[in-house]
Amino acid sequence: MLALLLLTAWLRPCAAQGNELVMATTFSPSATVWIIDRWQQEPGSVMIRTLNRTSASLEQLLDTANAENVDLILTSSPMLLQHLQEHQKLAPFSGAPAVSQHLVPESIRSTSVAVAISGFGLLMNRSSADDPASACASGLG
Repeated sequence: MLALLLLTAWLRPCAAQGNELVMATTFSPSATVWIIDRWQQEPGSVMIRTLNRTSASLEQLLDTANAENVDLILTSSPMLLQHLQEHQKLAPFSGAPAVSQHLVPESIRSTSVAVAISGFGLLMNRSSADDPASACASGLG
């Protein structure tokens, strides 16, 4: 299965204070550390503060008035972005490379940009799948 990493701008033109950028993300801190480190090596960059939450938690937070001045959202959840777009919580975004936009679901292309793709697979122990009783007995089930 293919997962998209989607980046989108929050509704406010730029809620960032002069000294920080607030990024809400559904990814763990370990998954975002590289991009944040690279960003902060750029001349004139501001500090990035992250809000790491689940999609449901971010949806709930961003639906409230005290949304912590979020500037960007980094997620692999098109459903979260669809919800936020439907509630006019995302700013329109233009100028994204066409090559990346074909990866973004049509319904959220006006507010979201694909910045990366990743894949994952599932491994299955065939002998355990064929004999679930032995898998349970051996502690695999």
